[in-house]
Amino acid sequence: MYKIAGLVFCLLEGVLIAIYGWIALLWSTLGFIIGLFITAQMVLPLLLGLPLAFSLVSKKQMRPKIFLVLFRTPVIWIIQLSVLGFILGWFWPTAVNWIVENQTLNIGMSFGSIAILLTPLSKKGRDDFRADFDKVYGRYYTDINDFNLKFTDINDKKQTKQIEAAIKISSNLYIHTTLSSKDILRFRLPESRFRYMLFCLSIVVKSCEDLMKAPYLLINECLHFLSIYTTSKENVQEYFNGLMNSHEAESNGSIYIQEFLKNLSIYFDAVKSGDKYNASKIIYSVIHSTESNESVSQTDTQRLEQLSWEIEQFIPSMRNAFIDSI
Repeated sequence: MYKIAGLVFCLLEGVLIAIYGWIALLWSTLGFIIGLFITAQMVLPLLLGLPLAFSLVSKKQMRPKIFLVLFRTPVIWIIQLSVLGFILGWFWPTAVNWIVENQTLNIGMSFGSIAILLTPLSKKGRDDFRADFDKVYGRYYTDINDFNLKFTDINDKKQTKQIEAAIKISSNLYIHTTLSSKDILRFRLPESRFRYMLFCLSIVVKSCEDLMKAPYLLINECLHFLSIYTTSKENVQEYFNGLMNSHEAESNGSIYIQEFLKNLSIYFDAVKSGDKYNASKIIYSVIHSTESNESVSQTDTQRLEQLSWEIEQFIPSMRNAFIDSI
């Protein structure tokens, strides 16, 4: 569908240039972008979002509040455009007349709107919208298990169970250790709690890696979910001390996880070789990296010693919990 729309747009451009001259290339393209963007913001939440929301709410997989949220966006856009039109009409009526009379601009806007209205006919368009829907409205799901998978076939029950298990176990580890060590952990960065959550996920993955069907895909799926969960309106203050979008959190989180996994691989190698002293030092260092970007000091090592030992003792229990969950 996208290719067809692109081809039709190119043909339209040729016709407009033949009729209005090369200036049509500028105004029709600008109009197309404007029409595409505004229609996507105003129409898609209703055109594709409402049917999806009806289905999810009827299955009790999403909270009814989603309907208010879906209608809110188009209403806000209508108000903004109305205010903008009033201001332009009051202070710059000639600008309004120019926009109305600019045929190439209006043709481009119309074509952009039509392209968006045809989105439901495109499988890729529907898939892209579903991915965006989960990212924007994921916090309204009633259960983690109903969250739409991004990288995994939803019919792959084994992988789905492993993803659910990894998220549950790492979340339990996060909650237990942050509560029991609230006087020990010193989160100094706005995103320290998010980093620590990813550290908990990383140690679960490394502890159970040999039991996992596809560890790499599992990590990406868990990161995708946690990025949306921690940046939701209800949780963003706790995990980021302010505003953060899920896309940026997921991008940054991928870097953090790779670093954690690299260090934890060294940790497990040290454990296998019997070098418990250096193994524990690695855990101290990784935990400290969630607190601060500064180098770990002797004071930090002493402070984190008990917590590190506690986490190491949890590894057999996490493996057993993972096995029981799948």
